[in-house]
Amino acid sequence: MRKTIIYIFSVILLSFSIINVAMAEEEVPGGPTETTGVIEQVLEEKEVESYGGTQIYQKLAVVLEDGATVTIESGTESKLSTMLFEEGDKVLVTHITSIDGEDIYYISDYIRTGPIYVLFVIFVGLAILVAGKTGFRALLAMGLSFVVIFKLLLPMLLNGSDPIFVMILGSVILAPLSFYVSYGINKKTHLATISTVITLVITSLMAAVFVSATKLTGFASEEAGFLQGLNDVEYSMVGILLAGIIIGLMGVVDDVTVTQTALVHEIFETNKKLKFKELYLKSFAVGRTHIASMINTLILVYAGASMPLMMMFIDNPQPFAHIINYEIIATEIVRTLVGSIGLILAVPITTFISCYGVIQGAGKQVPRR
Repeated sequence: MRKTIIYIFSVILLSFSIINVAMAEEEVPGGPTETTGVIEQVLEEKEVESYGGTQIYQKLAVVLEDGATVTIESGTESKLSTMLFEEGDKVLVTHITSIDGEDIYYISDYIRTGPIYVLFVIFVGLAILVAGKTGFRALLAMGLSFVVIFKLLLPMLLNGSDPIFVMILGSVILAPLSFYVSYGINKKTHLATISTVITLVITSLMAAVFVSATKLTGFASEEAGFLQGLNDVEYSMVGILLAGIIIGLMGVVDDVTVTQTALVHEIFETNKKLKFKELYLKSFAVGRTHIASMINTLILVYAGASMPLMMMFIDNPQPFAHIINYEIIATEIVRTLVGSIGLILAVPITTFISCYGVIQGAGKQVPRR
């Protein structure tokens, strides 16, 4: 128990260190700066007219991190939703200096780090309590993956590198990194890594074909438009869309490849007299069950993340065949179907490669047809 507690605290400290390194940013001279503050008093609150109805206007006294008290107005601009603040709320405050040298403050958002840290601690604790050292290694791999993504892949994309190349590079780095750190260097990990990379390459080609066939531009989200106007670099938004699809797919494919590789080894260990075809059929039969559960899981994950989009299908006067043509919806459909196809392909590919590796390792002959 004492070792487990030490593991948990070690992972928490290491994780926060890795996240700070990964997310560290250089402050732009003369640009907006952010600080934290606490709502000391609601000086004024009333309903005001806005486009399409009314919204809440508030004048707030906010105590900043350095102890200064400033007055900030909230609800002066028309928005779909307005934040309603109370005394004691912790907020994120942005400070800019106008051309006239006037200090301007506005509230960017609530401070949510407290509940997020609590949730993260619960996640780390359960991962180590349930999975032990394997959970510890998995958390370490997760942290290192964040470093690779934020310190290598994203800067390359921001500098205008070819997103397809970045996507392939990310697959080649992240898959082995995650597997070897989580499961150690052994034959099972080698086979799972090879299977994952092959599956991702095939799925990447399929994603590229159908993103092109459906004429997706990559501008389905507001973030994409904001990114394109961020600086003078012209990004390939289609390529970034593809990169996002494959990086997301990698997170679920590795579960299939690792599980299926372990399954093949376990079945062979129970009966080492099995030939290649027999081992493949037995392993693939179990893998089919995994396919069904993983596809359902993936669909539900995407559905949960796209709930507002799904609600567009309810009581919509437009025919279904028309609605799915909107890019914001077509993008999610392509993303979901490509991900599901990748999961399906991962099972036969992993089963074949793992059976081949196991039979060869046992000194048996693999039939060549």
